[in-house]
Amino acid sequence: MPFEELAKTLKTQANNLQTPDLEAISMGAIEKIVDFLKEYPFVPFERREDAIRALPSSENGFEVALLVNAGNYTVCYAFWHTEFTDEQMSVNALINGLTDDVRLKVASRGKVDYRWNIQFQEPQGWVTGSAVFIFHYPFWKEKKIRYLQNDYFFVTEAQGETASTS
Repeated sequence: MPFEELAKTLKTQANNLQTPDLEAISMGAIEKIVDFLKEYPFVPFERREDAIRALPSSENGFEVALLVNAGNYTVCYAFWHTEFTDEQMSVNALINGLTDDVRLKVASRGKVDYRWNIQFQEPQGWVTGSAVFIFHYPFWKEKKIRYLQNDYFFVTEAQGETASTS
């Protein structure tokens, strides 16, 4: 497709995008997370009317975000994401992403990340959950695996409580 046609198509698609109905968005989830994070000033975060994101704890961490749209909640850990209809579950999922109890197993080929698996710490070790993929990557290149994990909060096995890194 010639550049001019592509630009015209993209402009048409951008003009047709629907903006979120901000009056229909429940600000409860975002407000709960803001109230929680205010207690921990070492966790940098940004918010807007329909979303909040916490930045990675280090270069080996990952961004954690919550997007709210008319009672639907999308929690994102880097490119991995899942949907919730329950507000409290989405808040818990976002906060859990800030702990050392969750990590992402990221597969790449030719320096292109193409698969993100969520993993949960269980007594028997790391358990792999769902995955998110992209399909445009150099599949013929060598596969590399790395793990991303935030460490703002440490989950202690003995008490099942969360301790902060402050």
